Amino acid sequence: MDNDALQFLVFWSINDALHAEPLKRQLDELQACGIQGVVFHPRYYPDHPPYMSQDYLDVLSEVILYARSIGMIFWIYDENGWPSGTASGQVIARHPELVCEWLEWTGDHSGQQNQTVIRSRSAVSSLDREATKAFIEITHEGYRKGLQPKAFEYVTGFFSDEVGFLDGHSVSVEKGGVPWYRELPERYRIRYGEALEPLLPLLFIEEEEWERNRTAANARQPALTAAGKESFAAGDNGRAADAISAHYYHYSSSTGQHDRPLGRAQELRIRYWELLTDALIEGFYRPIAEWCARHGKLFTGHLKGEENPFFQLPHSGSCFSVLQGLTLPGIDALERYPGNDFYPRMVHSISMQQGRSGCLAEAHGGSGWGVTPATFSRYMLWLAGHGLRQLVLHLSQYELGSQAVHDWPPSLPLHLSWRKAFPAVLQSIRERVQQLPDLRSEQPELLIVTPTRGVMAYFQPDEAMVINVHDGDGVPDTPAGRISNSFMELVECCHQAGVHYEFTEERTLEETAIVKKGSVCIGARSYSRVMLASGCVWQAQEGDSHRTLIDRMIEAGITLIEPDDLYLYASSRNKAEQGKYDTLAVTDHPEKRVRYADLTPVVAAQSPWIMTRPASNSFTLYWEDKDSGWWSTRVKMDGDSLASQAALFQLVMLDQPLAVMINDQYIAVDQKGNTESTKRPYRYGIEASLLGGREDLHISVQMEPMAEPDPVAFLEGEFLVYSDTPYRPKDERQCYTSGPLRITGMPNKQNNQTIILDPGSLIESGFPFYSDSVEMSATLSVSMDELKEGSEALYLQLTGVDADAAYIQIDGQSAGYCWAPDWKIELPSEIGEAAPTSNANGKNWHDSETTEILLEITVELIPSTYNRYGPHLHRDGDRHVVSPDQYRGIKNFADDPDAPSCTRGEDYHFVNCGITGEVRLLRGRSFPADIKVT
Repeated sequence: MDNDALQFLVFWSINDALHAEPLKRQLDELQACGIQGVVFHPRYYPDHPPYMSQDYLDVLSEVILYARSIGMIFWIYDENGWPSGTASGQVIARHPELVCEWLEWTGDHSGQQNQTVIRSRSAVSSLDREATKAFIEITHEGYRKGLQPKAFEYVTGFFSDEVGFLDGHSVSVEKGGVPWYRELPERYRIRYGEALEPLLPLLFIEEEEWERNRTAANARQPALTAAGKESFAAGDNGRAADAISAHYYHYSSSTGQHDRPLGRAQELRIRYWELLTDALIEGFYRPIAEWCARHGKLFTGHLKGEENPFFQLPHSGSCFSVLQGLTLPGIDALERYPGNDFYPRMVHSISMQQGRSGCLAEAHGGSGWGVTPATFSRYMLWLAGHGLRQLVLHLSQYELGSQAVHDWPPSLPLHLSWRKAFPAVLQSIRERVQQLPDLRSEQPELLIVTPTRGVMAYFQPDEAMVINVHDGDGVPDTPAGRISNSFMELVECCHQAGVHYEFTEERTLEETAIVKKGSVCIGARSYSRVMLASGCVWQAQEGDSHRTLIDRMIEAGITLIEPDDLYLYASSRNKAEQGKYDTLAVTDHPEKRVRYADLTPVVAAQSPWIMTRPASNSFTLYWEDKDSGWWSTRVKMDGDSLASQAALFQLVMLDQPLAVMINDQYIAVDQKGNTESTKRPYRYGIEASLLGGREDLHISVQMEPMAEPDPVAFLEGEFLVYSDTPYRPKDERQCYTSGPLRITGMPNKQNNQTIILDPGSLIESGFPFYSDSVEMSATLSVSMDELKEGSEALYLQLTGVDADAAYIQIDGQSAGYCWAPDWKIELPSEIGEAAPTSNANGKNWHDSETTEILLEITVELIPSTYNRYGPHLHRDGDRHVVSPDQYRGIKNFADDPDAPSCTRGEDYHFVNCGITGEVRLLRGRSFPADIKVT
């Protein structure tokens, strides 16, 4: 696959009733934004028409065939919501007997009551082949049989999401337990020739403690009967417990030999977690992969907890083992800023080794409404720099109601303030990707072995309860945690050194590697140099308890690079290798931006910036819960000035209310919803009689009983929003005020009232919640001789800008979009040619006697989308990761660990918008410099 094949798709969140025409219109809109395809994703789908009904499938057929007609790629997400596997509850409805089971350790590690107990809950188990069979029949077969044949034929494939051991969650993280499945004892007995049940306490306690408790506990080996009733004591019947013999070793780099064999607890844990991984593959992933292969469809998806080996283990065991079975393996790359350099390179490695067509990332979820072209570009370049070329943006909302505003924002690209700039941003990313080394086309220089087994061997389930369930942060300082953390440090060192590395793990290497003279091959990849991360565990070869794969690799002449010798290795490479795999800058550090050579400033005198007042304004409302579906708010206002405005003053709601009261008077609400006037957004005029003589505006709305909390609503009209307290800087991007905020009418020109607009601050000019473009203009006086002097190209650069993006026109002609960090565009050659600009003497561009010309510069600054949708009252303002709970002020895993339990404060936060610097004209040629990803 070429670099040119970079694909941008969206997770298309279908959160409203299914109607073909608006869906087709939205496909057109997405394509106009540069999006090449969609993953059709029922998400909070209202069941109109019912999910997977024939009416549902008929509408979807029409939409798919339309996507085919316009050349849009079309995937189907295999669930309504997430994680995959339940068929929107239909699997458990057909099979109410299904349960998820897990083991918990009871007692305090000191008495005779210590035991492992099986717990259960009614849920679909991804380890259960019968549950998966029902899921395939309802979902995959439902689409195959119910879609029109040509529509089904056009579907690229199916996307599964976050399927792990226990319906997408980790019982270790939640409860300190371990996944369980009824078939595990028999599978263990067949594979290892011994009983599993007596050994189960070793999953929770160490061997020494187990030995102390063996004689004290009431040893028993119960039959597996009703879930939740059986337990396994800390002892055993003697024979089975002693049956484990030495099979696993660490390799000692200092001696060049294998260390003493692992203990019984470590070996049991490796065997158990590998058995669980296999059960997950056989129970869920393999049946779906086989179905997709039979019907000519790709199979993609991602797991939960991919970010580091410790986080992976309790969710799905081994990502390496599971993702091998997907025809397009994927990861979930969330938040606004690039993450660690392990998991994107991991999925790339699996894809290359398995000979897949590529790999995929569900990208940028929860990055917040404050995402900018600069942060978005940085993130996509980070993923592309690791070899990923299918980027599925999370997510694009079909309808932007209150729930959608709060649902792991942003909704991109259609609901961003800089939507119109999106095609230019994508084109810029594609151009920069052309400068990246193509990691897929060349053999890597180093294979790094991930210590998956090492983490398994020393993992105790309750250790996982301290990690961040969102991103795996906070891995504890325990034996298993230290193995994982040390490995992650090694990865970042390799990345900083510019090494072209790929990953595998111990078991995958042992089971799939072909050792040749001087190299080891995993599928389509060959490696002559291998780095064994600290903590790796190797299984003895059958028939020789003292020999492992490492011995064979050493004998074959494969170079083993020690982690401690990484920098020595990196510096010893030849010059061609050094720096060859450095990738584009994804940081705003000045020294790592694209540098421009041979650019000469053009002397220009500039008038001050003038800001054109926006025609309308907005005020985002925040509510108090009054129970029974009622929400209320009070807004400070100058009622007399608002009442005198000719323009309509409106309450705008993203969800339809049952009732609206404004200053104690009911406003008519049409509940039929059959006309354009009753479709989202819902608008209710506020008459002057409700405003005059009042100092506050009291609004109450009643919503449906199960409606989204804190309904998203705005006041819109010709007004200004001021704060009774000063705005203060929060950081380089944000300001905040303690308020209260106050609405006042626009100044009346007939009464000689004026408005003071500050081009440097849209916020302090009275437009803090405004997110549409605002026009700034200035005039440049430029020497014609300077423009003509040996110039191959002319560039324009803005300075002193606070905005998400800017659209520039010169003398009424479009020059295009620009954004941070450079705020620079190359001016097209036709600027000044199609419409000559006169100077003060009436002469123009093409008059040879002209010595000076005037350029009218119009800049449409695009404020942050955050300023409209917030959450403005969150204590941190615009965060790099935003969850639904942050709108409610409920501390959650997306907040800082030291945040208070209530994260909603009194201060309003806004992202700055304005322009204070000069316009620079530069002439010459541009050369992209060698840049690095950091």
